[in-house]
Amino acid sequence: MEELARTTPFGKLPLNSLRKLTYDARTPLVNRGEHVFRQGDRLEHYFLLQSGCVRLYRLGAEGYEKVYQEIHEGTVFAETVAFQADRLAPLSAIAVRNSKLLQLNSSGLLELFENNSEFALAVAENMAGNLYLAVNRIDRLTVNKSGQRLVMFLAELCQIQNTRWLKLPFTQGILARQLNIEPETLSRMLAKFREAGCLSVKGKECVILDPGQLCSLVNLPEATLTRKHVGNTSSDLLRCCGVR
Repeated sequence: MEELARTTPFGKLPLNSLRKLTYDARTPLVNRGEHVFRQGDRLEHYFLLQSGCVRLYRLGAEGYEKVYQEIHEGTVFAETVAFQADRLAPLSAIAVRNSKLLQLNSSGLLELFENNSEFALAVAENMAGNLYLAVNRIDRLTVNKSGQRLVMFLAELCQIQNTRWLKLPFTQGILARQLNIEPETLSRMLAKFREAGCLSVKGKECVILDPGQLCSLVNLPEATLTRKHVGNTSSDLLRCCGVR
């Protein structure tokens, strides 16, 4: 109950509602490389990731994975499937590392949605936020220039994480596929941004040192990366001096 209460949109639920949701919960362990579910499976449950990492993906026409998202500890996923008539999973979920899940029954979620208007509003707000992000991703992928796609992706992370000191959700290889960029092209772009002194990257850590210059390099408006949600000061950013 405590873990579920720390997640969106369950954070404001009273104790009795949390107790009902978790009454018959199970805690399956999923080894690295094993699927939690596959695209097209009928789901009677949704999940809270307690530890590990789970990747949501679809197979493209060419047979390779199109990564939608990597789920990390403390995140609820697949809950929206409960609101579909057929409850068929639109994506596959695979464990990137050995993972522990909290498996929750979808019927309890639907019952609470029907009987608690405040919770229903929180669910709708959460879905609207996810839809907004999905529209942004579509918008980003329709941009012709690969450098602009990369900077727009970083701008979205800034908005989500509320900082210019970012944790990349994917490896650079997966990020290249996500942005429809050749891995070699992505490496060259990152090297160019580093040499210009506006970006530092090490593994999955990325720091935007000069947002205005970064936008200028790819001919995007400076406001793309300088809105108020990008709030770290330069002294904050220099804390990770090993990232360059």
